[in-house]
Amino acid sequence: MVQRKHIALEPEHVSKLQPLIDKHHGNLSAAIREAIDLTAIALQYYDTMEDAKSLITNLKEIGEDQVIIQTPVFHWLLKKDKGLIIDKQTLDYMIDPFSITTIPELQDYINNMCRDFGWNVDVMIDSDDNDNPTYATITLNSSYKERIYFLGIILSKYLAIYKNLGIISVHPQLDEIEIELEQKKSNDEALQNLIDNLGYMVNIEKELTAHPNFWHCLINEHSASNYNLVTIHRNFYEDLLIGKIPKAILTIESENIRPLEKMPFAAFLHTIKTVAETSRMVDKIYIEGNNLKIRHGFRNMKAVRNIKDIFLSILEKSGYNYDSEITSSYIYLTHHPEIDNKISELFVKLSENIDEVPKIISEFVNFIKRLDKIDFLEQLQVFGRRLGRQIIIYHEKKYGSKHWDLTTFANAFKVVDTQIKSQWEIRTNSMEYTVHECSYADDFNKCHMHREIFKGAIEYAFGTLAEVEIIKLLGHGDDYCDVYITVK
Repeated sequence: MVQRKHIALEPEHVSKLQPLIDKHHGNLSAAIREAIDLTAIALQYYDTMEDAKSLITNLKEIGEDQVIIQTPVFHWLLKKDKGLIIDKQTLDYMIDPFSITTIPELQDYINNMCRDFGWNVDVMIDSDDNDNPTYATITLNSSYKERIYFLGIILSKYLAIYKNLGIISVHPQLDEIEIELEQKKSNDEALQNLIDNLGYMVNIEKELTAHPNFWHCLINEHSASNYNLVTIHRNFYEDLLIGKIPKAILTIESENIRPLEKMPFAAFLHTIKTVAETSRMVDKIYIEGNNLKIRHGFRNMKAVRNIKDIFLSILEKSGYNYDSEITSSYIYLTHHPEIDNKISELFVKLSENIDEVPKIISEFVNFIKRLDKIDFLEQLQVFGRRLGRQIIIYHEKKYGSKHWDLTTFANAFKVVDTQIKSQWEIRTNSMEYTVHECSYADDFNKCHMHREIFKGAIEYAFGTLAEVEIIKLLGHGDDYCDVYITVK
């Protein structure tokens, strides 16, 4: 049934209805009914008429540099871009840094943008100062996870560039993400914090873009072999070619900005696990406290022993002492913190008096003999290599120079030869080291330790540039020890 009511309209309202009146050939009632239908449609999708008006206004003002996309396509794009950081040019287009300068302005602008675009995201930014904050917290709420991460990256990058605020923590929850930021020394540091926390795909995308053919081929190779390829450092591969135990430490350090010895112990073990598993060097590593259980996946036990030596070398070079046990399936590496502590104690004594090397050796030997379930010879060898490196480090600190040649090396190593009658014959880039009398010759364990001290010192001073060739050894029944060292 048609209800008739009196409606009062001002001339301005009638003029706004004129297009509909003309459409209905002057029928004002029909024009009003269609206007009501349009209003009902708007309120069906938006909570208020203000939101509907804002969207319609924005749609009308869309230019050639703007497009409208369907919501499923928009979400798909956000999912594919997750972990990437928006570039500065696009950021400045979205948020004008000259008109938006304070924290409240930034919050209001983003909330208005979300309302205008129908993104259904609420943004709140708390800070200790509106103009030059030293601390801020961004809180984003929405049932659309991709949208809040996208906006979190936009806001964090804006604050990194224009306020030097870097992310210190990210707290994701079901329909919310909270980002804490604090002032950094530069926007470069702040931007790096952003990449570390929210930009996990930045470096990956950079490498994929720079070397697409390489990565396309490598991915296909790994996939075709069911990930049975082993990816190793070139220096690692070179060592394999000449029959040496590779120094996998090179591969692991390339994965990290910080040197291994400066990493927290837990992070250090996690890095070993990540790199070894990703490179397919071993099948799986289980971290059990400070111990490692390695499922090696190899059938040849000689290969397994070499793998074990590689891991022990990595741990040793970072100052951690481990014992090892091998089975057909696993390598067990057990940490011995009591040995770490004893070595640290002895090296403190050594730093106070470098001439105490013989006493340091005797004290360590006596200490190891008292321990149960320890590979005595292996621990002596490890200690010897570490002692050799420590002697070179002491020399560097004393004389303030890290430049080594064969002459300076021979002078530094003399502290080890106090109980040995040795002779050094130095040439341009080579040296012959001979020992005619040695108090360690009849002591198999100390003889091994002395050789490892020499090896550790050579490796620290010259790295891969030195080649050592052992010609004769007193411990093997020869008349004297004869060793040649060549430096490239």
